[in-house]
Amino acid sequence: MFPFDRWLVRLYGLIAAIGALWMGLWLLNFAPAVQLGNYFVTSQIDWLYVGLAVLLVISIRYLAFRIQPRRAQAFIRELEGGQIRIGHHAVREIVIRTARQVRGVKQLQVKIDESAQGLMIHVDVQAEPVDLNEMGESIQREVGQAIRNMTSLAIASVNVHVATLAPDSVQK
Repeated sequence: MFPFDRWLVRLYGLIAAIGALWMGLWLLNFAPAVQLGNYFVTSQIDWLYVGLAVLLVISIRYLAFRIQPRRAQAFIRELEGGQIRIGHHAVREIVIRTARQVRGVKQLQVKIDESAQGLMIHVDVQAEPVDLNEMGESIQREVGQAIRNMTSLAIASVNVHVATLAPDSVQK
């Protein structure tokens, strides 16, 4: 959940709690709540409608745009003796360190997804002018082997995208 969404949920909860408290006191004929209610209903700016409009807008936001569930922070392997949890950051770091050792890799970005067949690793590379096919195949082979050796996780694919050539190495 994004920070903005957390803020909206807190605001929504606060408004709902204040409204529920006021309604409860009003139903019990608590004099200040009745007087406050009469003030809001008879004032020039109808604050009751403003509050209802804010609640409606926040409600529509959560009905129209589903909050994405937080992705698991680890890859979990169930074994007879318990679980082994390997963090996403650890797997990402293995990919980065391995791919940087391949000749021609200048910079890279990594994205890791899960599928039923295993990990889908996406590597975007900024490369130096070398044989790009050979570099891509080397990244696929080395990254796949490193992940299997270090984590025993299944690899569905290692996709390499050579996005650009490094600016200082482009031949004129």
